[in-house]
Amino acid sequence: MSQTSHSVREYCQDHVVCLQGEPADSLLILRKGKVGVFVNPGVECPDADQVRNAGVRLTTFADEGAIIGEAGLFLDHRTASLFALADDTHIEHVPIGGGLPRVMADAPHIAMTLCRSLARRMRDMTDRVRDMTITGDNVQRAYDNYAVEFSRLVSEVMRIAERDPSLVPVVQATEENHLYAYGITLAEQRRTTCMVLKQIASQQRSGTLSLHAGEVLCEEGQLGRSLYLVRSGQLQVTIGSVVAGTIGPDEIVGEIAVILKELPKRTATVRATKETKLHCIPTARFHQVASEQPAFLVPIARSLAARLETTNRLICAQTVESRHHVEALAGDRLSCQAQFAALAKRLRPHPAAAHLYKAASRNADEVAKMQSDLIRQHFPRFKKDGDEEGAPA
Repeated sequence: MSQTSHSVREYCQDHVVCLQGEPADSLLILRKGKVGVFVNPGVECPDADQVRNAGVRLTTFADEGAIIGEAGLFLDHRTASLFALADDTHIEHVPIGGGLPRVMADAPHIAMTLCRSLARRMRDMTDRVRDMTITGDNVQRAYDNYAVEFSRLVSEVMRIAERDPSLVPVVQATEENHLYAYGITLAEQRRTTCMVLKQIASQQRSGTLSLHAGEVLCEEGQLGRSLYLVRSGQLQVTIGSVVAGTIGPDEIVGEIAVILKELPKRTATVRATKETKLHCIPTARFHQVASEQPAFLVPIARSLAARLETTNRLICAQTVESRHHVEALAGDRLSCQAQFAALAKRLRPHPAAAHLYKAASRNADEVAKMQSDLIRQHFPRFKKDGDEEGAPA
């Protein structure tokens, strides 16, 4: 890489730096400004408008000297689209093309720098998968709780209607409601689950490694002191409750915690899905070999780049799924908010159910506010410079 071959290009806000799917022949280094990283799920080569309208924003770079686009160099195509998010954004383009493995083999510091950059990106993205999983779980839990509350209110209306016939039309208009039916079913399931858990609680009391099916190799969040080479069998990787992929023979696992030895926590849980044999490589030994034979980092970097692309797409899928959950809270006639509001409207003329009218109205307002907060926090649109930082666009 000769210094004379480098070029620094200036971009205005919203200008395209590169698009997903384009050939990758240069390393990008942010020298000034801000860059957003976007992925379009299900689209191999999107145009700029598709990115603006449907791209999921994965992350933002604003630190001078930040390395961008390194994953694409190992896969020969850009894995994401990059947009300038501020005027006067300067990016240095370092032409590399097919010579990256040779460059890494000749320059140990560059080899480890690229691996560390990819490993940090993988850690950030797995954190995002975890966050999106938690968000989706929390939204679903909120929806479930509102469904149970809705069914409780309707059941109480039914009891009052036995004494006040004027409420019979309210009951007739509501008892076939999908939210009511879901809430009744869920409440019964919760009662059954609680009984089973109480019953269970009352009864309770380096080198080659072999794992039986179901055994855990490493737990998310634990300290990682070794990486492993799979000799036979298969491992499953999960982040939170999301299955992120599988690892088979001749693949490595656990390298992120070893490469980032200053942050040596496992980013995922890995367990065997069948009888599996592995070779264990301690952290100290890995770094010794990396300094003596940097060429051996090339396949590791290529593996990290491929997994980063997969993880990016997983985040997109999680974002879309979580967005669907959020949209079910309020906004259309079948949403939680709409059902509470309709119940409140029917109850308003009936003094005997005044307390239920207030409860239904309060829940309608709470659901609408929850949805608004979630959208603002987790699903902003394509951001401009100066906007509040967030997750996906």
